[in-house]
Amino acid sequence: MQIVSWLKQDFGLGHGHAMAVYSVLTDFKTIKSGPPPEFRKQKAEKASMKAHATNIDEYLSLQPAKSKAALEKLHKIILSVAPDAEEVISYAMPAFKYHGMLVGFAGWKNHSGFYPWNSRTIAEFKDELKGYETSKGAIQFPLNKPIPVALVKKIVKARMKENELKSKK
Repeated sequence: MQIVSWLKQDFGLGHGHAMAVYSVLTDFKTIKSGPPPEFRKQKAEKASMKAHATNIDEYLSLQPAKSKAALEKLHKIILSVAPDAEEVISYAMPAFKYHGMLVGFAGWKNHSGFYPWNSRTIAEFKDELKGYETSKGAIQFPLNKPIPVALVKKIVKARMKENELKSKK
């Protein structure tokens, strides 16, 4: 069953999918001992090639042109509202700290992700966020639409106020 754990770990498969793949692969004797050495070497090389930004400017420089402009705009909007916020990289994405974690953003294939770091903020602005994909802690701004500047500013201000109140307790 070493192969099942390998499939789950290296390929992110759930247990059921890993078992299904295992049942197909067990006919091949070479696969029973895990991945061939060439595969392990390729995987290690790919992992070392991934660039990890250490600051926001570096993160932005690594983004494809398609998403870079929207991310730069989000960066400027956040700084215009929270000029004293500390710029950090958190969870491998740009983020801002202001009396705690404030907001973050990240580039994706078809959208810019905006992260207010809690679900209360998403719920608070649910009416204004209609038309955008959201989850508990994320808002997706499609790359083919302009960033809603006024809305982002309102969300950042609300998060600042929330963090200030929390830090006074």
